[in-house]
Amino acid sequence: MKYIIFDMDGVLIDSEPVTMKAASDALTKYGVEHTMDDFKEFIGAGEDKFITCLSERKGKSEVIDAAMKEMYSLIEERAEKELFVYPSSLKLLKELKKRGYTLALASSSAINKLKVSLKAANIPENTFDVILSGSDVTKKKPDPEMYLKAMEKLNAGPSECIVIEDAVNGVKSAVSAGITCFAVTTSFDRETLKAAGASFIKDDIIELLDVLDALDNENNNSAYKAILKRRSIRKFKQTPIPYEKLEKLADCGRLSAFGANMQPLKFGIITDKDMLNKIFPCTKWAAYLENGTPKEDERPAAYIAILGDTSIKSNGNFDCDSGLASSSIMIAAQEMGYGSCMLGALDRDEIHRILSLPENLCVVHLIALGVPKQESRAVTMRDNNVKYYLDKNGVINVPKRNLDEVILKF
Repeated sequence: MKYIIFDMDGVLIDSEPVTMKAASDALTKYGVEHTMDDFKEFIGAGEDKFITCLSERKGKSEVIDAAMKEMYSLIEERAEKELFVYPSSLKLLKELKKRGYTLALASSSAINKLKVSLKAANIPENTFDVILSGSDVTKKKPDPEMYLKAMEKLNAGPSECIVIEDAVNGVKSAVSAGITCFAVTTSFDRETLKAAGASFIKDDIIELLDVLDALDNENNNSAYKAILKRRSIRKFKQTPIPYEKLEKLADCGRLSAFGANMQPLKFGIITDKDMLNKIFPCTKWAAYLENGTPKEDERPAAYIAILGDTSIKSNGNFDCDSGLASSSIMIAAQEMGYGSCMLGALDRDEIHRILSLPENLCVVHLIALGVPKQESRAVTMRDNNVKYYLDKNGVINVPKRNLDEVILKF
């Protein structure tokens, strides 16, 4: 875990009372009837919804702009005196920076309110390597866009991040982005946060340090755990993978074992959207599943093409080398939080043409990569049936022989 992404309100500071009182005063001024309980469902989704949604419900859309301006003016006026900073916030941020974590702030609040709150809380903006506000996204929490964009800015994968949240909308956003979520019980109770998908639920954010220590200890066996967890994924979220991550995956292939150490493979990194679209029809997916081919919004975000170089290995037998390299790439992808699928049913001649490869390079396999949009797990094989299948929850079940069946003792 390298990257810590914080929500702000309800996590580092408690500005909700200030914000809701300002919104209430603004709505009252412009004749929008409401109660304070009306605000609850919008916590974590951006304070602008306090004004827009309630005004629209009461048929007073014409006052939205004026009420919004009034709310932000009142927040700025009152923040320095009324905003509450949680006692552990500054201590936690200082300790995380000391330990070398990269910090980001991803709040649904408007950027002007975000800056006012940080200033009132005495938290320097440069504490965070990345700051995102509701102004930076088109879809606010619970949509995953906020946290997907944070990962993109951080050049990070889902498994390298943890999100710190307090609100149901925020937890859902993090989980939808594929990121582990630590939730603090400042706005909602444990049961509600657990139902939203939070992995860790604590009463004080300082307890994040204990969680990070435990996760670091778990990661000492991360390669074995990645192998246990990695199964082929055939449906992906349309989230770009940073090129630097793909380069690292290709490097894992480069460092794999090779027969006679000949190293006859090259690794083609394919991310161009037009090229991805051209290559997809050259692939075949999930022979055992009735509807195993990804739909247009489920296709891989990238491919790594495993290419054999006949000028190095003239017999053209690259399957063993490709299998070893592909395994390294897919296990490393799992550790980064990405799903993968090794594709061998290919129109290799057409892919060769699309990639404009020289004659000495041949297409061996493709590794499809992306943020998983489905689950896949190993299950015990029954009646020697090797066919993987979907269960009632849409999870791919991959039969594996028992360990006792495949180990011979001498």
